Amino acid sequence: MSISPTSAESALHRLAEREATLREIFDTALDIITVTRYEDGSFVQVNEQFSRLTGYSADEVLNVPSAQAGLLAEVGERDAILRGLERDGCVRNFELSLKLKDGTIVPFLLNAVPIEVDGERCILTTGRDIRDNQGIAAQS
Repeated sequence: MSISPTSAESALHRLAEREATLREIFDTALDIITVTRYEDGSFVQVNEQFSRLTGYSADEVLNVPSAQAGLLAEVGERDAILRGLERDGCVRNFELSLKLKDGTIVPFLLNAVPIEVDGERCILTTGRDIRDNQGIAAQS
């Protein structure tokens, strides 16, 4: 059974549209989204919100381990996330502090799940700046 050129072109077009839609979702999300290598924590992908909130461009962090990038304010937080992934298969509502490019320490709430990207074990992480939430909690 052969696939007609028109059918193949149509399938490729649909695939390209889906990829563009997913890229738009990834980049317009209001939370930070990152993909890091499980092995060493190197950044594989970061969304635009990551760059807006942290001050680091994708070019500055891609293929750089998170510990080397200087984003984790406290040593051992990545290890705690890895332990949670191993124990529970995911990490939900993990509070940690990120050090922004300008040196500001900001509390974030992270969620993480293991994924595979191009045959490589990775971690998909979403993070939310919770500075405003802490102010609300303190007022209560």
